[in-house]
Amino acid sequence: MTPAVTAGGRARGGARRLGKGGDGAVDFVDVAALDALAPGGVLPVKVAGADLLLCRTAAGEVFAVENCCTHEYCPFGEPRMVDGELECRRHGARFDVRTGAATRLPAAAAIRTFPVRVEAGRVRVAV
Repeated sequence: MTPAVTAGGRARGGARRLGKGGDGAVDFVDVAALDALAPGGVLPVKVAGADLLLCRTAAGEVFAVENCCTHEYCPFGEPRMVDGELECRRHGARFDVRTGAATRLPAAAAIRTFPVRVEAGRVRVAV
């Protein structure tokens, strides 16, 4: 098993869990092949009814965030990774994909982040 790519699979920043298994354990759902997400890329996915973005840094780390820019509380549209941050192309707001923190105005509130694991070439997100 490949170790978790984000903080050992723990929720960070504005993270939330979509649900838990019957034993209270967090469930990780297979959402994409790692190869489908190029370094420096962004891939929209739907997990348990939630619209998320998988973000891969140039160094190859993978993170999952909610597809909702907190500037106007709308989907990112066509976001891009810039220097390890997710940028909303509508107004230029940026977010740290590791913590969800807003790093550039006009957004001030953090976005939600979700625990991620990469196992056997597959990206799994906690729900």
